[in-house]
Amino acid sequence: GVGSLTSVNYSGKELIAYPPAPLFWRATTDNDKGTAMGFHSGAWYAASLMPRCTNVVLVEGDGEVMITFSYRVNISVDVNVTVAYTVRSDGSIAVKSRYEGTAGLPDLPIYALSFKIPMEYNQLDWLALGPDENYSDRNHGARLGRFSNKAADSLSGYVVPQESGNRTGVRCVTVTNDEGSGIKISAPAAKPVECRVSPYTAFELENAYHQYELPPVHYTVVTVAGKQMGVGGDDSWGAPVHAEYRIPSDGIIEYEFVIS
Repeated sequence: GVGSLTSVNYSGKELIAYPPAPLFWRATTDNDKGTAMGFHSGAWYAASLMPRCTNVVLVEGDGEVMITFSYRVNISVDVNVTVAYTVRSDGSIAVKSRYEGTAGLPDLPIYALSFKIPMEYNQLDWLALGPDENYSDRNHGARLGRFSNKAADSLSGYVVPQESGNRTGVRCVTVTNDEGSGIKISAPAAKPVECRVSPYTAFELENAYHQYELPPVHYTVVTVAGKQMGVGGDDSWGAPVHAEYRIPSDGIIEYEFVIS
């Protein structure tokens, strides 16, 4: 099996079109290309493609059940990733994700969980920093508030498809269809997450050089990150993202959110 959550069914509607998987790669931005991130950090791209589930532990509690998946990634035997899903009696699913790294590896572009839901769920309503896209080192012009947009708006109009449409400080985002049914992703106000909701995966964006090369839309891709590196931009020909907005490989990253 895939070693992941394979079905979320609310009111007879299946919402998981492709199971959640750990993600360590973002589609390189123009600035990333200027710093040769693909060359220096490309091992995280490979690590994202084929994580291996090595263990599954099921613990039944009072009115809830917790399933913890452990993963190894091909970048190093010393990287440990766990994702725990606690299914509660009200149908909500609490997700806890943990990365335990090691020194000597390139900085992480992102540490996230990404999954696909059917494309008809494309209406977004946020309580986050916005309304425009923002990143850890580019969010001082954003304000915390409630705003709405569509998954397709994540493209942000860059000539070359790349990472775009992210929001930091996410307390809550609902992803619904025209009838208003769908899912809600919520995180503790004291420890918000970063989210990107898009018609395309990081890999589809990475492999397209023009907007017209992007594939036909089949899904809405939900990416929930504990951390994403900044986007830099002191210049676009080699100035790195400032150290405080990078993600060293040897740390521990933990975050949690609820799907309901």
